[in-house]
Amino acid sequence: MADVVPFPGRSGLPSSLTPDELVALIRELLDQGGRIVAREHAYTRMEEREISMRQVRHVLLRGEVIRGPEWSKYQNWYFTMRADTAGQLVTVGGAIDTDLMGQAVVVITVY
Repeated sequence: MADVVPFPGRSGLPSSLTPDELVALIRELLDQGGRIVAREHAYTRMEEREISMRQVRHVLLRGEVIRGPEWSKYQNWYFTMRADTAGQLVTVGGAIDTDLMGQAVVVITVY
């Protein structure tokens, strides 16, 4: 049975999220033209490890959740996903966050 993690509430984000619901939410956001916002740290790690944004997107669309979702101290849903892409096992640490432009997938780190 999947874990359901409740949180105190924040506008625009679900109040609970299972791993399956996280995957569905990410896929829905990206299928509808949603934003992927990569932090500077993620870009640095991508460059060091020769991982492209296309590979990161593949992980988000086709990968499996290996950690989370967890409600973070930054008031968003944090997760870690992994997939084999272009012959390389890629792991993405990210978050579902909301701002004035709506919900976005924030890429925090890549390895």
